[in-house]
Amino acid sequence: MIVFKHTFATLAEIWFDPDPLRTIASCDSRVDVILFRHTPCPIPGARCQDTHTLEVDLRQSAEALTSSFDTQTTSDLKRAARGGLKYRYWKNPDKKVLDEFCDFNSRFSERKGLVKSNRQRLEIYSRAGLLDLSTVASNAGTTLTWQSFIVDKQRARYLHGAAAPPNHPSPSRSLVARANRLHHRNNMLRFKEAGVAVYDMGGWYDGKEDPKKLGINRFKEGFGGRVSKSFNYEIALSLKGKLYLELRRRYVDLALLRASYAARRGR
Repeated sequence: MIVFKHTFATLAEIWFDPDPLRTIASCDSRVDVILFRHTPCPIPGARCQDTHTLEVDLRQSAEALTSSFDTQTTSDLKRAARGGLKYRYWKNPDKKVLDEFCDFNSRFSERKGLVKSNRQRLEIYSRAGLLDLSTVASNAGTTLTWQSFIVDKQRARYLHGAAAPPNHPSPSRSLVARANRLHHRNNMLRFKEAGVAVYDMGGWYDGKEDPKKLGINRFKEGFGGRVSKSFNYEIALSLKGKLYLELRRRYVDLALLRASYAARRGR
């Protein structure tokens, strides 16, 4: 459990909690809001956001893990191995690395019309010992991809991914795609070595209408795994908590609107 102050409310954020009702019953009376992130079970009577994701089992052997990758993923990984791409990672990174990630991610989010990563929240995760950052660069030193994860003893969940804009002649779209696949493969093997059981791809589109999201699904499915369901809850425990959640919902709606407008202007 991560407890932190936000404006006038005290928040407790919990990831992957298997028993949320027990957590609510035992929560500190000073907490105004509990934020349950991707708990595997529903809370009876509570409003929730149900989400889907793709889980890869890291308890299998490395050989079994990589043999489940599809043809495109395997081909790109072979080409990436010949290209001299460089992979680095940081557990609970310091300010300098966080700044580098957030700057790169902000530029990517502006291009794509996405909400930018919350730097303050990432700092909290890092101090709590939960944040993992990694990057892949070309052999010339050009940063191609960044990825961030929340990691506990059982699960590593993908939070953010950002990629360099493809240019001609470099980096090409195909080079960025190869870097992205290598990035995921290396993270999987590293988390497996650390004893993490599940590699969570950070979401899976449960629909049929959006071709871009379906394309992201296909990319993720290239690493094997299975689709699972989880639940997000934001439970107010006080009047201050109820007010905080209402203001937060309005802020998120406004941020999404601004990001969409910025993306349209950039086209």
